[in-house]
Amino acid sequence: MHRISFLALLATVACADRGTSNAETSETSETSETSETSETSETSETSETAETSDTAETDEPEETDVPEDTDLPFEATPGISAGAFHTCVVDVAGELVCFGHNGNGQSSVPGALTETAVVGAGGYHTCAVAGSGDVECWGASDFGQTSASEMVGDPVALSSGESHTCALDAAGAVTCWGRDDDGQSTVPVDLTDTIALGAGGLHTCAVSTLGDVVCWGADDHGQSTVPEMLPAVDGLVAGFHHTCALADGGVTCWGSNSDGQSTVPELPPDVIALTAGPYHTCALDAGGGVTCWGSNSEGQSTVPELPSGTVAIAAGTWHTCAMDAASDVVCWGSNTLGQTTVPESLGGP
Repeated sequence: MHRISFLALLATVACADRGTSNAETSETSETSETSETSETSETSETSETAETSDTAETDEPEETDVPEDTDLPFEATPGISAGAFHTCVVDVAGELVCFGHNGNGQSSVPGALTETAVVGAGGYHTCAVAGSGDVECWGASDFGQTSASEMVGDPVALSSGESHTCALDAAGAVTCWGRDDDGQSTVPVDLTDTIALGAGGLHTCAVSTLGDVVCWGADDHGQSTVPEMLPAVDGLVAGFHHTCALADGGVTCWGSNSDGQSTVPELPPDVIALTAGPYHTCALDAGGGVTCWGSNSEGQSTVPELPSGTVAIAAGTWHTCAMDAASDVVCWGSNTLGQTTVPESLGGP
């Protein structure tokens, strides 16, 4: 199980070699995108069709103080994870630090949580694997997304979607809990030997030891329809309505492409990690370079100058963050709720 245990050690979303795979995803939309036609008139996630009944306006508990008309969520990675409007980081000492939106308590790390191994930030909730091996969740729980399943044994990876969370254990088994109206939390009974997973808006995907990809849940944008002839996959991320996979350093995306989030640009040949927001996607290469594509309405795809040694990336709704091996973090994009204001303990000003 070398590949699985490595997931909990390296802060990457997906790893370049077949021995280092990981998982991720998550996302939301923006007001400008939700008023669009075609993709965004997908009931624009705000007018609430079968698919958009998951918007912030309809799903978020009353206390939430975020803009309405927004889709949600996203991914989980060891080391760093971005939710809708918050960011969480596990530093080199194993301490979990969250910042940004806290309307549902998603950024208030429980005091009893110590020696965090893995974190997954979802729409308005957060889950983490404690040093004890237990999964702890907090924040919004209107769909039971913080009611961590007691069936998870020896968890090594987490991925939090809009309102559901999935855990991967050391035996390669996947357990999901939370919202399930599109079947996103109903794990296929024949799913075994999983090495990576990604929870998106209303869908979930997993990678087997053979590199095969299986997706379940919503498929209204083709986000769960795995392309034929897809090479053996090392890792993947699930965005809100799209999915991207990493295979031999190359990237393939499918599903929604309303803002170009599934149109992969020319990338270095040695991509080692991916992250996906609702309408943008980013890749990390072996040299520490970060490339983003898709929506750039808040500057979330305009990568600033980063210090050398970037080892992990995470994308939220309208923001993106990168982390180096010393747990120093740089974030860019929207900062309306403090999601890109990095605390001093993580290298912030």
